[in-house]
Amino acid sequence: MSKAVKLHLVAWLGVPLAFAGYVGLSYNLALSQRDLPFLGQREWRWWVAFLIALAVGGACIIAAETNRAKLRTAVLLIYLLCMSAALAGLHIAVACHLGDCI
Repeated sequence: MSKAVKLHLVAWLGVPLAFAGYVGLSYNLALSQRDLPFLGQREWRWWVAFLIALAVGGACIIAAETNRAKLRTAVLLIYLLCMSAALAGLHIAVACHLGDCI
């Protein structure tokens, strides 16, 4: 398996799995204390994790793509748009699964 394929696997599969794990763990810990993990002043934690996930995935995409700047930029923008929606959707799915449906 080539380096580019591995980097794409990390970006497209590893990042969402890690983010879903973070959200699930946060909910499990908070719910055990009869609280919600991302309310009020604790919301910044979600945004930090979200941005770190996008940054790690974006770095993998940039490292995996060819030297052609236009292609790399296009793939990166597509990745960021798709992954932003996917991570938000994963958060909603995990939260609903754990009883915090919006």
